[in-house]
Amino acid sequence: MEERRVALLFGNKAYENEDFAPLQSPHADVDALAAVLKDPERGGFHDVKVFKDANRLDILRNLTKSLRKKNRDDLLLVYFSGHGQTDDHGDLYLASVEAEKELLTATAVDARHVAQEIGRADKGKTVLVLDCCHAGAFPSHFKSGDGLQAKADAYADGAGCYVLMACDEFELAHDGRGESLSLLTHHIVEGLQGAADTDQDGFITVNELSDYLDRALRKGGKQRFTQSGHNQRGSVLLGRSGIEPLKLTLAKAEEQVFAWRRSDAITLERANEVLGFLAEKPDPKVAETAPRFELIQRAADGTVGSGEFLELWRDSAPVVVAPEPEPEPDPEPEPTAEPEPAPEAVLEEPAPEPTVEPEPAPAQKPKPATRKPATRTRKTATPKAASAAKATGTKDADKGADTSAKPEPAAKKQRASSKKRKPHRQVPPQTCSSN
Repeated sequence: MEERRVALLFGNKAYENEDFAPLQSPHADVDALAAVLKDPERGGFHDVKVFKDANRLDILRNLTKSLRKKNRDDLLLVYFSGHGQTDDHGDLYLASVEAEKELLTATAVDARHVAQEIGRADKGKTVLVLDCCHAGAFPSHFKSGDGLQAKADAYADGAGCYVLMACDEFELAHDGRGESLSLLTHHIVEGLQGAADTDQDGFITVNELSDYLDRALRKGGKQRFTQSGHNQRGSVLLGRSGIEPLKLTLAKAEEQVFAWRRSDAITLERANEVLGFLAEKPDPKVAETAPRFELIQRAADGTVGSGEFLELWRDSAPVVVAPEPEPEPDPEPEPTAEPEPAPEAVLEEPAPEPTVEPEPAPAQKPKPATRKPATRTRKTATPKAASAAKATGTKDADKGADTSAKPEPAAKKQRASSKKRKPHRQVPPQTCSSN
């Protein structure tokens, strides 16, 4: 079945209640996006419906009808530009024209209801774009349909639901000024016009657009792009970039080089050089190869002859500048020891000669005096005893000389004096004899 491409674009600029201030860009956003989607050379959508300042009933009715009509091969793009508001529980509501902050559940579109409807009708491909504040609070979980058709579509190539959000759940989306577009929608239109075709194949997929939006918003630093989805399979084509696919351009250029070679308009060496350049699949965005790539495009289009081609090919040769060798750092000079300054001469007085004091004689410990027990009987000294006593007295006298500083005990003096005395001669007793 042929793919049917439908788009619902909601842009709410003015609001009935003072709870939500009027915005500047929603009407311009839906008009600019509708133009690129309707363009058969870009979006190629069959049915693009634009709703400005839509109320809650209009949004839900058109969304539900389009989801239920969607077949397996169809693509439905739903876009909302307006106020986004979260309640005390963090749930997101899309502000319809009659929305009130105190009555969000009754006057605004509950994002949980939108997620539920998308999950139930998960046939084919659905792309939801939310250009509003707190867009990142959109539910990330979908309740899938249980039918056999839904299960088959889940495994088909190019299927599922994609949710592209202008910011995370705690951020504000930037509105445009005057007739200018909002920050997100500006990059969406720019991407669909060809900027998002990063692989230069001539087509723009949802993943390519998401990557482009993420880089663009990250570079601006004002808000962070967020993406989620459900049952995503394969590549979902959003449009054509208007750029001729790179493979086709290289194939045409290669065919032209072979034609020149067959007519000897180009040498074999030059032909091999050009074919080698084509085999490398040059990137037209690289500054070094951009001039030659433009020449290849002219050769593919047939707008340049062989002579001019060869001349321009030589002139456009990339200049390879050899990197200058880094100068070797000079060796650090070894530190030289500076001579220490000689000390100044100082006249000093001669030191007095040291006086040697005599070392004190070591003190001798006195021997303890032993007292002999006194005898009651007194014996008379014999001559031998007397001589022994003299010798003993002499030794004691010598010892006394060494210990002159210490007083001798009285008993010792008494013994010494008794030894010096000479013994008395005993006269035998005379007996009277009678004549």
